[in-house]
Amino acid sequence: MDQSKYCWISLDSEYEAEYEIEQELNGHYPNSKIIFTAYDHNSMYEYDFRNYDNALLFIEEYCDKLIKKHFFPVYKTTDGRWASPIKLRDEHYYDSDKFKPTNINFEKSVSFDLLTTRKNPSEEEIAQLKQFKFPEKFYKIENGKAIPIAGRYAEDLVKLWKEISQKIKQNKFLSKQPTYWSLLLFSIHLCDAFFKIIAVIIVLLMGAYAASMYYFVDENKNFKIEKEIDYPVEKVFNQFSNLQNFTRWNNFFTSSQSIDIDYYTPYEGQGSSISYVDPKNDTDGEMFIRYQNPNKTLRYQLFEERNENPTVVDVKFKPVSATRTKIIWVVHTPKLSVLRRVENFWTEDRFAENIDKSMANLKNVLSNKVEKDNQMAAIKYDSLMVENEESKLLLGINVSTSNKKDALYKNIVMNYNKVYNYVTMDLGKREDEIGFTTLITDADNYKDKEVSYYLGIPLSKKFGVTDNNFSFRTINASQVYVMYYKGTYEGRIKAVQQLIQKAKKDEMRFGDIGQTFLERPIEGQSVNMKLSLSVYK
Repeated sequence: MDQSKYCWISLDSEYEAEYEIEQELNGHYPNSKIIFTAYDHNSMYEYDFRNYDNALLFIEEYCDKLIKKHFFPVYKTTDGRWASPIKLRDEHYYDSDKFKPTNINFEKSVSFDLLTTRKNPSEEEIAQLKQFKFPEKFYKIENGKAIPIAGRYAEDLVKLWKEISQKIKQNKFLSKQPTYWSLLLFSIHLCDAFFKIIAVIIVLLMGAYAASMYYFVDENKNFKIEKEIDYPVEKVFNQFSNLQNFTRWNNFFTSSQSIDIDYYTPYEGQGSSISYVDPKNDTDGEMFIRYQNPNKTLRYQLFEERNENPTVVDVKFKPVSATRTKIIWVVHTPKLSVLRRVENFWTEDRFAENIDKSMANLKNVLSNKVEKDNQMAAIKYDSLMVENEESKLLLGINVSTSNKKDALYKNIVMNYNKVYNYVTMDLGKREDEIGFTTLITDADNYKDKEVSYYLGIPLSKKFGVTDNNFSFRTINASQVYVMYYKGTYEGRIKAVQQLIQKAKKDEMRFGDIGQTFLERPIEGQSVNMKLSLSVYK
């Protein structure tokens, strides 16, 4: 990387660009082509204007050179004008009452892939993309494509950028003025001698602070943190090298409900990266994986708040045993100015606290994932087994419905989708954060005309739920008689009867039966489930 500096601007890479001028919207350049210099700071694909055929460029002169200041990607509209679609994560920068997004008819060729890695996103992925990247008021989703239906015309973008630039200049001016004016008023009302004394005291205090920071506090911080987790290294490493997995359990990202994350190819391993912005907490940054040695080491670079000096984190993975892994974080924080070095006093504590919370989340993610993998691998259909089932916490709904013909199964499919969508979309839980959906009901109610049941998804902890249709339910640990069943939902009755007969033969009393769906139930198709009858003396 070319750590370039131009005038007073610190940036990462420099290159020269030549563009044909299609249309001038402000000012005049005498030639049909323009040559200028572009500086970028750790740019991602969509922030690099070279990746677009057409761009609205803002060129300014610095130190006798033409420099690219800003840009918007633009596309042709059906009426022959130029316009830019809406990028949701940047909208908080373009807060303007005058230049709000407007409905625009772009040419038919203008569309964007929902996913860059494959063509057919799931319903869950489409719902998340609609929420965080392609909202329905700005885009229409068709055939795996996001088609823009709103944006801003180039002429409005020029006016908008002028307005933003003016605000930035005013903010910079105002941020520097209060000290000056307050000192001026101060000197008017107080005598010179007293003012000089106060000024000397302030200078001495600042000098003492600066000296103490310079001599006694390091300009950067280096520290190491070690943790162990009860899972094999190949399962743990993947949660760190895949950034989509990483952001699902790392407390820095999971602790905020307002954070918006963009992922960039290759998504996993060396070269993968993300950018994030959190409007509520007023933070943003970029993270890269710069080096990877599979199942052994990773190196992250984290750029925060547009700081050109990154925090570097080396993570080492050491297998303690076949089922246990030691994780070692070696952290190198960026150099800080003398006045900011006080931040180094709490950097390590804050990082350690984040790791503690993240490890708890990671354990929950891996326990669900490993439990699912182990359950699927251990399936023996139509064989009766005895197991000790641990207690679990479910979030779901209570239902009463008819038991006529296919009415019960249709009702279960409907409520399965209702619970699953609430947990994954409304609550934002990922697949590896939840267990298999389970239905709890009376063991012998299959003969009744009306059936009552509770259907829920296992979660790791209880929290506040605003929708009164949903409630938590704890299933206590117990001994269970188990059978795995695959076939029509009606056909499960034979397996349930076998479990009840086994309990009676063993002179055991029995309680509710659990129906754990190992695959999503679909109307008109076979079910794949685990039947668990709780028994006791």
